[in-house]
Amino acid sequence: EYMLRCLSVAKCLILKLFCKRDDLQISDPFFYKYSVYKHAACNFIKGNIHVSRPLGDNGQLRNYVNQSNFDAIIVGSDQVWRADYSPNITNYFLDFLQEQSSVKRIAYAASFGTHHHPIPESLLSTCVNLAKRFDAISVREKGSVGFMEKIFGLTPQWVLDPTLLHTADFYRNLYKSQ
Repeated sequence: EYMLRCLSVAKCLILKLFCKRDDLQISDPFFYKYSVYKHAACNFIKGNIHVSRPLGDNGQLRNYVNQSNFDAIIVGSDQVWRADYSPNITNYFLDFLQEQSSVKRIAYAASFGTHHHPIPESLLSTCVNLAKRFDAISVREKGSVGFMEKIFGLTPQWVLDPTLLHTADFYRNLYKSQ
């Protein structure tokens, strides 16, 4: 089992370094609960979350959304509006939706993670224009309210981090059910 974990880490390192895959997470292969956490997370996702097939580019994303007949798309939370952590920041401002789309655009507890140039100047006006199409925007950092007012000309709601919406017992029971 450790050999497979090490090979998995090696594969991720190669993909990150040579293929510029920023979407991969590298975990400690010797962490004693590695497979327990991975198994529990996979079971939870399979039982509770509809996951799309992998979408490799903007065209595939646009086609998937157009074919899915969504009523709303919700963007959030942890640093989704920070370009350093996003393979394509404009996707997180829902650039794949047509301007006149009837799909509701909602940002819940969206986070920049920083107020020091979270979006490159070359993409800022595009992101500002896309943000103005949202039906509702909330952010999880108080400083992001002022940042959005100053830079975006929008006043979002300041809300609680979504992980704190439930009690600890809720998460304990959820984990036990897996």
